[in-house]
Amino acid sequence: MGERMLISVCICSYRRASVIETLNSVARLNLPNDVEIEIVVVDNDADGYAGAAVRQWAAGATIPVTYAIEPRRNIAHARNRAMELALGERMALIDDDEVADPDWLKALLAAARTYRADVVTGRVVAVYPSDAPQWIVAADPLSRNWGPSGMIAITGSTANALVDKALVVSRDIRFDPAFGHSGGEDTDFFSRLHGAGAKIVIENAAVVRERVAFDRLDARYLRRRAMRAGQSYALITLRSLNRTGRVRFLAFVALKVVSFSVAASVTRVVARTHALKLAIRGWLNFGKLRACAGYPMPKIY
Repeated sequence: MGERMLISVCICSYRRASVIETLNSVARLNLPNDVEIEIVVVDNDADGYAGAAVRQWAAGATIPVTYAIEPRRNIAHARNRAMELALGERMALIDDDEVADPDWLKALLAAARTYRADVVTGRVVAVYPSDAPQWIVAADPLSRNWGPSGMIAITGSTANALVDKALVVSRDIRFDPAFGHSGGEDTDFFSRLHGAGAKIVIENAAVVRERVAFDRLDARYLRRRAMRAGQSYALITLRSLNRTGRVRFLAFVALKVVSFSVAASVTRVVARTHALKLAIRGWLNFGKLRACAGYPMPKIY
């Protein structure tokens, strides 16, 4: 039997008791015969909110667990600390409010091998409260599906990814603390990896499930989330454009803001689910306009 591959499952946490559910799901993974895992938990709470619970869980686990505190309140610093502590050949990234399907890691690794990919990004399935309005559930605004399996992507998400650590180290690419209070640090990180030659692919068989709190179904939250995503994406896009490209990008985005906003208003009367989908696309593009206008990223963490 050949040498076994070590994969580091990295979880950054901030004041969420649900991190234990995440750990439980990792413990239930169906692993390939040639793979073993370790878990790295980085607590971004200076007081170590999750410390006692994680240590108690680790004491009864058969999986090696490293727990560390990153006292600087910034998700980018926490993600960089997790990468520093990871000993594995590859890093599997998952959030502390998600649970992994049993074949999650197996699907990510199979895709990495099949497509010879440096990074694989999987699917996030939102699990809505039982009393959530059905028209919102039908719109499904909080799931993330990047496209068909095998598709080449130019960025990715720390909510569900497998990353070749050697490539990250060799390219000296880290998460940028400038995005640490706004989000978008993963969009920036994976975009720079792509720019450095990394092959990023999609694998929809690799599924994690995110339990959605009821307050995240509020229109204000959905609007803020979409605008932030659009703004961070545009900031990254604008870096590679010359003056003419920026003008064209601005004009195209402005047209989409008007189009989606008008369509959402007209549709709202007869089809609330479709109207929400259109509104989110409008908010996403409005966030891009904010980037073009030079507005700072909003602080949401």
